Amino acid sequence: MIRRIARWAAVAAGLAVGGQAHATGGSYTICVNFGLSYTDGATGDHLTGSSYHARGTTIRMTRHSDNYTNDFTLDSNGCVTNTFVTSATWTIELVFKATVLGNSIELRKDPAVDASEPIYKMLLDSSFTTVDGAAPIFTFGGGTTPADLSNIMAAAVYGIANRNGGLSGVTYSFRYGGTNCPGSAFGCYCTSVDCTSNYRTVNVPAALAKYKYGILHEMGHAMSDEANGHLGSDADCGGEDDACTGGDVDQGLHRMSSKEYNSCAASEGIAHFFSVLVLDDDTVTDCIIQKHYAPDWDSTGTVTGNESDTFSCEIGVDGVTPPPPAPSIPAVPSHDFLGNYDHGNSGDCIPTGTISENRGTEYDWLRMFWDLHTDHAIDWPDILLQWNLADPDSWNSNGNGHGTSYPAGGMSDAAGNLYLNYQSDYDAAAAWNGTNR
Repeated sequence: MIRRIARWAAVAAGLAVGGQAHATGGSYTICVNFGLSYTDGATGDHLTGSSYHARGTTIRMTRHSDNYTNDFTLDSNGCVTNTFVTSATWTIELVFKATVLGNSIELRKDPAVDASEPIYKMLLDSSFTTVDGAAPIFTFGGGTTPADLSNIMAAAVYGIANRNGGLSGVTYSFRYGGTNCPGSAFGCYCTSVDCTSNYRTVNVPAALAKYKYGILHEMGHAMSDEANGHLGSDADCGGEDDACTGGDVDQGLHRMSSKEYNSCAASEGIAHFFSVLVLDDDTVTDCIIQKHYAPDWDSTGTVTGNESDTFSCEIGVDGVTPPPPAPSIPAVPSHDFLGNYDHGNSGDCIPTGTISENRGTEYDWLRMFWDLHTDHAIDWPDILLQWNLADPDSWNSNGNGHGTSYPAGGMSDAAGNLYLNYQSDYDAAAAWNGTNR
């Protein structure tokens, strides 16, 4: 569904014989906005309004008289101005590909759903007439599929426009609809042979398209993979033990609060971090994240009413202000969730006799990256370089040990590389948040 906000002015030229307007030249401007309808739209500091301009996105114009077609790229304000010599009537379509800061975004159809065309396009106007001074503004969205497509493109364009990680010449491919993720119906970034047809693709089913943090989380996987030369990361999301999980409803899943091998916790943590880096103001003390689920923070096996899907990515779910809404559980600590929180069993998650080496939580890795950025002034391009230098594709994904072949040691060693030289800052953030085990 397209909502036209403003319609162009009437033809200024006089009438010709037979009441027809004279064909006159001039210029017109077309602007397009993405309508936003996120479930988590009120969370964070950015993409909280009702629309976002379709920066860098393509519109396709087809002339009725001869089917001549031309593509135009919208500017940073989501607009394009064209001149014409003779008035004509055109069909205008929004093509879901964009160019932003030297990178490309494509929103593709799932071939299992529709194999007719690889990239989505949607009708904006079936009968646009070029007249001098015309200035229509279209807001794309409304209806299930158009709203989802608008949500995905808005998040991706905003992410690249604000946090491109110093990367250029990259094509980020998104695919909407279907179930292309092995073991996950909610969405994924595919790097494995298990999803050959979707290789290096962010797969976004309808459920994920409602969450801006979720879309950008998967894009964070794509961007970190690009930084690592498309080698992926060797992630094992096991690593739990009975002393930690008890009746945890999240047991066997990779979640914010679940105890995991650091290979998984770090890989998910950097993707979480990208989403909050894009959507939250990094000049203030705290940041907020909203997930599509409420974590079982106390590992009781039941998500209770005070365990929220919206929580702090800085100070813990412990009631220290901010964030809104009310804290989930007063006992969740402000740092090192894995080491400090009593999970309803015998002491904390790593009491004597349980395995702590090469173990972590996504929550702690998220908070470590946020602290590294906000407290130690390490920016996203450097963190991506550190990720690459740590060789996440070859680290020990599920062993019990320390050293540079493990995620904790590898990330610390990479931070000391002469191109970065911030190992002491990294080690301080890692020790505070418990990601150094």
